[in-house]
Amino acid sequence: MGRATLLALLIGAAACAAPVPPETEAGRRARIYGTPAAPNDGVKYALAGNNALKATYPRRELPLPVLPDVQPTPEQLALWKWKPTPANAARLGRELRGDFTASVRVTFALRQGPLEIPRGQRFLPAGVGLFAWSGAGDHVGVVRCEAAAGIPGKNAIVVREEFQTVFTHALGVRTATGELPNTTDSAHVRLTRKGAVVRGAYSRDGTAWTELPPDEVDWKEVVTVGVYAAHALEQPFDVTFEEYAVTAPVK
Repeated sequence: MGRATLLALLIGAAACAAPVPPETEAGRRARIYGTPAAPNDGVKYALAGNNALKATYPRRELPLPVLPDVQPTPEQLALWKWKPTPANAARLGRELRGDFTASVRVTFALRQGPLEIPRGQRFLPAGVGLFAWSGAGDHVGVVRCEAAAGIPGKNAIVVREEFQTVFTHALGVRTATGELPNTTDSAHVRLTRKGAVVRGAYSRDGTAWTELPPDEVDWKEVVTVGVYAAHALEQPFDVTFEEYAVTAPVK
């Protein structure tokens, strides 16, 4: 073996043995959950054990008041659910092609009541879960969220847990809701796309699922899928995402 050949082999072996740089937290987060839709949205993320993601969302500017006797339009409802500030509801996602099933466990505390609602304002619920995004006016979310129950004779509400799909499309907004007994701070939500049909589901333990009504979509093959949170609180909002999984059928 010639000297030049031996030198080349030694250089190649050294290159193969070079240490691989450790994965950064931002890189790990992007690999698991995706990248932010708006990098400057002010959300603070921190990965924990078992790939859990703790997120603190900044306080939000409340939307303009709506008179109590005026029924909000579907467009206003969609705006509140996805745009509690001029920026879209903060979300992390990555592109997926074709059919998929995504699921995640979400944890956040419901507001404790009764809550007084100032005249001229409406209760705007916080919601946390999954989304699939084909475009700014064409997306669906499935969330664990807050819902309001009025107190007879008082300008106040109590807050309860609800699960909801919100399908925003060119003609308006369509929603479906459900509930579970024995409210806790955590629950699982699931979003499935199969052909032209998307469907949300919810579960307390991640094994016994309740499905919400399906929606038909006219999406392109590639959409962005991930986790998001929307709120209109005047203080930071803490959320934990766990057990996030995305699967696609083998083709």
